[in-house]
Amino acid sequence: LAQEFFVEALKSAPGRAGMSTIHSPLEQLRLPQGKRYDIIILSNSLNEIVRESENRAGDRATMLKELLTAHMAKDGCCIIIEPALRETSRELLQVRDLMMQDGFGIYSPCLCAAPCPALEHPKDWCHEEIPWDPPKVIQELDHLMGLKKDSLKFSYLVIRQDGHRLSDLLPDGSWRVVSEPLPSKGKLEFYVCGQGGRKIAMRLDRDRSAGNAAFDTLGRGSLVAFEETRDQGERFRVLKESAVRSE
Repeated sequence: LAQEFFVEALKSAPGRAGMSTIHSPLEQLRLPQGKRYDIIILSNSLNEIVRESENRAGDRATMLKELLTAHMAKDGCCIIIEPALRETSRELLQVRDLMMQDGFGIYSPCLCAAPCPALEHPKDWCHEEIPWDPPKVIQELDHLMGLKKDSLKFSYLVIRQDGHRLSDLLPDGSWRVVSEPLPSKGKLEFYVCGQGGRKIAMRLDRDRSAGNAAFDTLGRGSLVAFEETRDQGERFRVLKESAVRSE
């Protein structure tokens, strides 16, 4: 199907492009020996292999390590996209930790190089959500099924082995928002994750100010830096005098 779509697309947008396909189970995938790639994408596929294994994360990490060691360019990256379900997301985080133990670096979404704090509690997991304007055919299907998909949810990792990390480009003490906004009476909270682990960032409504106004605009996946907050252990409080900067 991918080959057919590619050929059809070239008819309306001709150019110098080629595509080769390999029809193979992922576990038995054999790419041309010595061939290295700048970008390797595994989309909704890692969770489909070795599903009956009692060590799914370990088996997947082993396969992934072999694939990237043999075929990823030294300054290349591997993008893994998985469903946002708790089970599949947590298994991806387990693969993340195993890959880091083997010397691979996580460029994104993680801002810390420590074991994933979401795995400390069985009910926690990490996923992304972005706004989506679905194509007409999806809109028609959603209408028939009574659904409304105005966003895409997924879990992902970007893996490198050259040491480059997204956190190197951000201010010290930056955090990734890993939850929806959590409003309650008199306050607004978010779960955030960064070098300090997984914490709750909280601001009382009475402390809203021009300097921390960006707190109201945060959403899942946002990158944010705080100044002049009050550390309260597992959470920190955004004060009226705090500064909030969102990327």
